[in-house]
Amino acid sequence: MANFEWSPTLLLIQVMHFPGIVALWYSVLAARVPHVREVVRACYRRVLARPGLTGAAAAAPAVGVGWLVLSRPERTVGALAADPLAQALLAATGLLLAVTLGREPILRRLDSWTHPEATDQRRALAAATAALAQAGHFRTAARAVTRAVRRGCGSPAVLAAAVDPADAEVFRAPDAAVTPLARTSAVAHLLESVGGTLRVHPDDDSSVFPLLPSEDAAWVVETAVDAVVPVPGAGGELVGVLAVGRRFDDRLVRPMDVPFLESLGAAAGLAVGRLRVTQAAGRSTAEPLPARECPDCGSVADAAEPPGCGCGSVYVETEVPALLAGKFRLTGRLGAGGMGAVYLARDLRLERHVAVKTATRTLVPGLMGVKPEAWAMANVSHPAVAQVYGIESWRGRAFLVVEYLAGGTLADRLPRGPAPEREAVSIADALGDALAALHEAGYVHEPSRSTLP
Repeated sequence: MANFEWSPTLLLIQVMHFPGIVALWYSVLAARVPHVREVVRACYRRVLARPGLTGAAAAAPAVGVGWLVLSRPERTVGALAADPLAQALLAATGLLLAVTLGREPILRRLDSWTHPEATDQRRALAAATAALAQAGHFRTAARAVTRAVRRGCGSPAVLAAAVDPADAEVFRAPDAAVTPLARTSAVAHLLESVGGTLRVHPDDDSSVFPLLPSEDAAWVVETAVDAVVPVPGAGGELVGVLAVGRRFDDRLVRPMDVPFLESLGAAAGLAVGRLRVTQAAGRSTAEPLPARECPDCGSVADAAEPPGCGCGSVYVETEVPALLAGKFRLTGRLGAGGMGAVYLARDLRLERHVAVKTATRTLVPGLMGVKPEAWAMANVSHPAVAQVYGIESWRGRAFLVVEYLAGGTLADRLPRGPAPEREAVSIADALGDALAALHEAGYVHEPSRSTLP
């Protein structure tokens, strides 16, 4: 029996027959003839999905060319170029090098052919938006989002949100698909403070998983989530999360899929906000009654509560509720004028004090009365300009929720006597800087048109 000897030509033939061998064994194991898409899928997922493997494959035929040159140094360049084996190795080197450099575009093309249902993101987003606009239940909305994610980028997903106003501190998924996520969790805090999609998979280089506390890390592992997409409400507050897992090819969520997922999360947030309003209206149509206020000290109490101060005055009914939007507890009036009033309130959700400003009913009704000031405060960043937290409404009146500055007003300071020169200069400098910042942003204070004091 002649000795069997391996040669580069035989090795190249065996490598070229690799897809056929895979298809043969796939047929034997599956006991059926596979579809050509299945064969391609089984091959490229194991080769192209690994950049190091494609680079090594491109280097192999290049090494073969070098071996041919070194093994026969007496051959001319023309003779080497005419060698069929050298031609095949050079062609294989160029082909594999092109595949290595264009790996991502090739993967996208192969994905669109092997998984045509997971490529058209525009259609998936349009269909999901239409379905979310008509969804009458959270379960229907969650299914529409899950279907859109699978169609758009080929990943499993779960929508968890706080639909029940009485349970607004926990994000839950329908059918208990995943463990609920607390709104006070580190994941939710990062989504609100940093914004954008959050990478949390342990194998992702850009993941924040090592920074998460144990409770959040356990939620990530149990949910098998790769990326967490924010689901914002109409006012920008976080009303839920979209947990997205690995793709069908076991790859992490691609950067090109992030804009699609965030657009889908925004559409889901509008649907969740609408469902929350519907559920709250269905549970109780009664709105909070007007609060009562002490005419002397401005202390505010609910209509059913006893007076909260010791002034001894008879409380009078006000034009504000004691509990605004179910989360701001008004405690006292800070100031009032012909244009409106300012109240001190406690944010029950974030455990902080805020200032609630409202205009009188004789001014422009609805949100038009506070929107100009809200826009100005939101668009100007200055230490002397209070931050705006949001706009709420009650009985057709708009309320502007802003940062509470405990130092008081200039009017509170003047009755205590003349300010020292250094203090006066500091106050004037801060006010001048704030006015300059507002003027640079295009806002001019006109007392005759101001809607708030």
